[in-house]
Amino acid sequence: MAATTISVEQDQFSCSVCLEVLRDPVTIPCGHSYCLDCIEDYWNRVKQKSQYSCPQCRQVFNPKPLLSRNTVLGEVVEKFQQTGSQGAVQHLTNPTEVKCSICKGRQSKAVKSCLVCLDSYCASHLKVHEERHHGKTHRLIPATDELRARLCPQHDKVVRLYCRTDQLSVCSQCVRERHMGHDCVSVAHERTEQQKKLRESSMKSLQKLNDTEKELRYIIKYIKHSTEAAVEESERIFSRLIRSIEKQSCEVKELIRVQERAAVSQAEELLEKVQRETAELKRSEEELEKLCHTEDHLHFLQVFYMFSVVEMSTLSSGVLPNVANFKCSAAKRTQVEVPFNLEPKTRADFLYCFDQNTANPYLSFSNGQREVTTHLEPQPYPDHPDRFTSWAQVLCRAGMAGRCYWEVEWSGKGGVSIGVCYKNISRNRGGSDSKIGHNTKSWSLDCSHSICSFQHNKESVSIATPSSNRIGVYLDFRGGALSFYSVSDTMVLLQKIKTTFNQPVYPGFWVGLGSTLKLRSL
Repeated sequence: MAATTISVEQDQFSCSVCLEVLRDPVTIPCGHSYCLDCIEDYWNRVKQKSQYSCPQCRQVFNPKPLLSRNTVLGEVVEKFQQTGSQGAVQHLTNPTEVKCSICKGRQSKAVKSCLVCLDSYCASHLKVHEERHHGKTHRLIPATDELRARLCPQHDKVVRLYCRTDQLSVCSQCVRERHMGHDCVSVAHERTEQQKKLRESSMKSLQKLNDTEKELRYIIKYIKHSTEAAVEESERIFSRLIRSIEKQSCEVKELIRVQERAAVSQAEELLEKVQRETAELKRSEEELEKLCHTEDHLHFLQVFYMFSVVEMSTLSSGVLPNVANFKCSAAKRTQVEVPFNLEPKTRADFLYCFDQNTANPYLSFSNGQREVTTHLEPQPYPDHPDRFTSWAQVLCRAGMAGRCYWEVEWSGKGGVSIGVCYKNISRNRGGSDSKIGHNTKSWSLDCSHSICSFQHNKESVSIATPSSNRIGVYLDFRGGALSFYSVSDTMVLLQKIKTTFNQPVYPGFWVGLGSTLKLRSL
């Protein structure tokens, strides 16, 4: 019969305890196989109330199973070890295997090394070692052939200490000689400390990455908010500019028509006068023509001076200047200046300027739309969806989503409210729903000559610190901070709140009857 070749992996012939090729393989009731010495050593060391478990599947056996060599598996392993195939041998044998330093002849694989005896032991000799040194502190480590590397080259003693001062691994003799008074700890303790530092460093790095991610997400959100606010402002500016141009165009056309009607009426009057004088001139010419044919010289001279001759140059000079004046006047009317200079040119100008489209009809503006006053008579403002109708309130033009500071100055007996709000605050509801500081979408500082209080969501906080007529407001949108200051020679903090802003906010103001509020330029 032809020989059959079976392809196997090394793990199929490896013991899960020592991770080497099986030696004297035994199979326990769950079906897993181990080296006889390995499973015996494992059960001798891991006894839990006389229960014996499988190192792989953790199945518990009670009582302890009887162990016998698996002859079939042992023969298979031996055949693979005896084959002349170099690849199979290299695949099944670990070239870095540590040999027992006590075995004579064929050396078995070492399972432990003693740092005191500086020898490596197989499972059998390890039992002898433990019996011989029972009660003594012989430290055992996984088998290694580098035991000499663990010895101090100067004193030939095990290196068990670490000098933090010199950052060296040393023995106890080194500490007594060259490292006296240094900060020395055990190698195990130093390793624990270094592992702790490594974990802390890893956590800090992870935290830094998380903070960076949050920062980038905030930047993206801030850019979107700022872009949205800028687009809204540009649309408002161009809409107002277009309306202004259309209005000016209509006014210019009407002025030209008025000038046309006046000039045409004047020209028609002159034309009638010219026609009358022309007819009279023709009659005079006919009379003169007849007179010229008389032969009585005395009669000619007497009649000649009775005629009134009309000068054509006078008529011409009376008509032409008015036509020229009409052309010049019409040209001037078409050159009406569009009020571009009324619009702010920078974002700071938008902030320090009121938005008339939001102003209550009882508010009037002055000083370049930077000063507002409440009157008894309403102003003829056009209807607008952004206009406050229930309260004498007005907003600034620019929404903010960063760090900003502005100041206002007020006077009068009616008092004022100074604060910020979201753009979607109610504009025409009655009650306090549209009052700045009296809902969830706004915050305000209410000031009068006698009291001062902070308002938000219908909750009021009295402020004992007296305030001046000049108030400063600081907004940290990202940090969620809003602060109000009394400004004179010094700045006194009146109120500071911490919150979370989820959209850009606009400076907003309520002005009591008889009071005036002015935005100060910084």
